Amino acid sequence: MNAPATITEQQRENSLQSLRKWRPWIERAIRDADLMTYADIEKGVLDARFPYFDTGNAFAVIDVQDYTKGRVCHILAAGGSLKGLRALQDILNPFFKAIGARRLTMAGRPGWERVLPAWGWQIKHVTLELEIV
Repeated sequence: MNAPATITEQQRENSLQSLRKWRPWIERAIRDADLMTYADIEKGVLDARFPYFDTGNAFAVIDVQDYTKGRVCHILAAGGSLKGLRALQDILNPFFKAIGARRLTMAGRPGWERVLPAWGWQIKHVTLELEIV
């Protein structure tokens, strides 16, 4: 990915207000993975490292990863109404295409495997975890 874009002070303030509105959702989404904090998400959005989208009734924070065979966008956190999330997916698909992403991935609670196939998602992998202590 290219160097992060810079944002204006007004965009920064708008992003902060928007993120803080969704903070409980973001914290719930990242809690189980326990690999980053809300402050990490906020900094990533403000540094333009994590693309962030808010439609008012749904949001998504994305991590863009480049691999030798293509670009992948991974949803770090998303939430809102199901209707809002479905609409957000339709809004974001052109963005993902425009930046050359080959895939959109996410890890989430088991309930998502009942919802997302109707939206075109496929279960490709099962994530298992072994905590190293």
